[in-house]
Amino acid sequence: MTEVVHPFGSHIAQFTRENDVCLLNTHSLRTLFVDARWLADRSHTPPGDFLNLPPLRAPKPELQVFQVAVTLACNLRCSYCVVHNNVWSDATHTMSREAAGDLAREANAVLPPGGLLYVTGGEPLLNWSAAATLLAETRDDLLKVIVTNATLVKPEIASFLAATNTCVLVSMDGDQHAHDSVRRDGRGRGSYDATRRGYGVLRDAGCSVGVSLVIGPHNVDRLSDVAVHLLETLHPDSLGLGLPHFTSRHARSIDKHRVAAEYGRLYDWVLTRPTFVDQIARRLSPFVNETFRFRDCSACGSKVVVFPDGSRSNCISSGPDHLGGAADRWLGRTPLELAECQGCAAIGVCGGGCVFDGLALYGGVDQRNCAVTRVLLERFIWTLRDATTDPQPGTAVKSAVFNRLLERRSRVAVSVGHSQ
Repeated sequence: MTEVVHPFGSHIAQFTRENDVCLLNTHSLRTLFVDARWLADRSHTPPGDFLNLPPLRAPKPELQVFQVAVTLACNLRCSYCVVHNNVWSDATHTMSREAAGDLAREANAVLPPGGLLYVTGGEPLLNWSAAATLLAETRDDLLKVIVTNATLVKPEIASFLAATNTCVLVSMDGDQHAHDSVRRDGRGRGSYDATRRGYGVLRDAGCSVGVSLVIGPHNVDRLSDVAVHLLETLHPDSLGLGLPHFTSRHARSIDKHRVAAEYGRLYDWVLTRPTFVDQIARRLSPFVNETFRFRDCSACGSKVVVFPDGSRSNCISSGPDHLGGAADRWLGRTPLELAECQGCAAIGVCGGGCVFDGLALYGGVDQRNCAVTRVLLERFIWTLRDATTDPQPGTAVKSAVFNRLLERRSRVAVSVGHSQ
């Protein structure tokens, strides 16, 4: 990323590419394109309405996500797993079907239309009776998503998921080499072939399926290549590339500049073959709509996580013992309130990243997220510049340029737990 300066106040960021200059109001997310000669002439200043600092106040979040971990057990032993590498009270506890029914009724009562029921584990298919109860007994107007390693998928399970309009996120870390190096069973055997088989069963049943990839030392050096491999071979409805959560084994396991550069390469590919990539779309959407993004994660006030033993949290990564059920401990953590975010060119599109990782890895904000977001923002700016001659393109122009990257093939093409 090129050096960003602030010629008209800390909220106006200047991006330069040869003779092209983009001025970005980082709070209103309005853009103004000029050339370097115009900017050098000190008699020229941007329009006053462009320079205005809009009054911004983070809205109080409402409950949108009801996440239920039906079991913490898993048939795989992925090396970066948060559940098995961090401290948990009882990683063997399994939720009863009766408890799942009670939670289904609670979700029906507290979630608004379009709210997210998120069924997770461990591996939730190891407790299929509880998972199926949740999916069958919750309202049809909710977005239902289950995340699985897909190795245990059977045709009858896939048919049930399709019949209940449940979206499926399959965990898969790239090609066979990358995947099998970290996603192994208890005997050390790779799971790639079994996951591919399960993915195919889900597709054959008509399920809406996305792929979720975890970045790590096993794939970061060729991240864009393995992501493209998944897109070209599986054709998922969506792709997510998650930064690895902090664990005792994987603290700061990737180089932030390397992963940011790989994200930039993937963005360049996606431009030529539009695909819904979660981490690109959720940063691009506020840029296009010129709407400040206050929170990146639903753990900041709009999510409840229920563990198999009934204990609760707002974040599955931090575990059930760190909270005691309060869902608002990170309510005030928005970029506007964080000292590290002041003056950042990407403050308006970021949302602050993962709070758990920011605190655990850096004692503040997740600097890996910062690096990725800044690289993508600059890509957005020059894509816009190359697509229009309008010196001050508004939301209509931006939508025309970028909507193909935001279009969703199915309901699973969402930023799960990050749509704020």
